[in-house]
Order: sequence, then structure tokens, then C-alpha cells
Amino acid sequence: MAAPTRFTAGLTQAAKWQPLGDIGIPDPFFYAWEGDDFLPYNPSLYTVTVNGAGGSIAATPGSGGRLLFTTGGTPGNSVSMQNTIASYQYTPGKKLGFLSRIQLSDNTNPYGVLGLIQTTTTPNTVVNGWYFSKAPGGTVILFTIVNASVVVGTVTVGNVAPANFDVDLGFVVDRLGNTNIFVGHNIEGALREDFVTIGPTAKIPASSLTGALPTTLLNPTLSLTTISGVQTGIGDFLYAAQER
Repeated sequence: MAAPTRFTAGLTQAAKWQPLGDIGIPDPFFYAWEGDDFLPYNPSLYTVTVNGAGGSIAATPGSGGRLLFTTGGTPGNSVSMQNTIASYQYTPGKKLGFLSRIQLSDNTNPYGVLGLIQTTTTPNTVVNGWYFSKAPGGTVILFTIVNASVVVGTVTVGNVAPANFDVDLGFVVDRLGNTNIFVGHNIEGALREDFVTIGPTAKIPASSLTGALPTTLLNPTLSLTTISGVQTGIGDFLYAAQER
């Protein structure tokens, strides 16, 4: 095994003229960010919305910390979780990102929204934000950007993973306003294999947008809705970040 690389003077992303430019460790406030692996799950950090009897979000046994999403059995019943307040906001010229890992016990009947959207109790109606979604009864994953209820960019990014397999869904808005979208399936232990071989799964260039990007406050969101019977899904982690 090779010897580790040692940065004896430290390492930082801050410019020399910035307050922590010479401290030798990364500036912890260069980005506003959160990363929750649900180890353990702290429900007080989230607002959980349940539509329909029997719906819930709760910690469940699983490798790396897992949450079990369970809907009620009536079509349209849903469960969703967001932070207690919206804290992320896109600023032109600065980066914005999101990543989560999920799996579905049925890759057809449930649907929902995952990404950064407005604070809401009806996550299937997106007013502002960047998000992944799947149509009821379908298997195609769409990525959409919405500003003031108007779609300004959308692209098909693939199919959902087979039932009970993890899928990573993430995006980064770069400093030029391009959105790079990442989808990776954990099939035969090859989670994120596409990330390595071809980079972003899809891209929405700033030049293709039909309107401005949303600049309102946004909230990390995971949701699950049923079209038939009780549906379940698993969440592994949640990450969001914005450049200051």
C-alpha cells in the first residue's frame, strides 16, 4: 500500500486574503451544508407530513442508518419529510447541490418527489426547486427545474432501480447555472458506476433554460405516494449544500 500524501502546512479552500486563508484547515463556513446518515434518526430535525391513515416515517434496521417510509393504502396517500425550516437558496454564480440514496419495494406503483423544493405539505405540487420525480405507475425518472410554478428545464434521467435496490440521485448547479444530474443504481455492488465511467448522467445547460432559475428559499425533501395499496420505501441518507 502506498504511503499517504501528507500536507504538513495544512489544506484549505479559502483564498489567502480571506479570514481563514492561512489557518491550514478547510473553512467550515465556505459552504452551508448538512449531511444526515440517520445514525441515529432524530425526528425533531424534520417536519413529517402524513396524508392517510397508517402512513409513517421511522428508523428501521439497515446498513448505514435507514428510514422506512410507509404510505396508507388509499390511492393518493403519502408521507414526506422536510427540514423544519427552509435554509437553501440558489445565488447566481455560486454552487448548489443535493444527494440522497433511496430504494423502493415496488418500482412501479409508488411515486413521489426528491430534491430541493419549497416548504410544503403537498410535495407532488412543486412551485420552486430542482427535483427528481416518477410518474404514477411508471418507471421513468424525470429531473425538473421549476420557477414560480413554471417548468424552465426538464430531462429524462433513466429508470428507477429494480425493487429493493438502492439508487443514488443527486445534482449540482455549477457557477455558470448549468445543472449536472447524477443517477447510480446499486446492482451487483456497482453503486455509482455510471458516475465513474461517464460522469453526469444528464445535464440541463443554462443555455437551454426557458426562464430564470429559482432563487427562493428551498427545503430538502423526500416523499412517497401510492396509487395502489400500502407502499414502502427506504431512505439511507440526505445531503444538501450551497456555496456562500
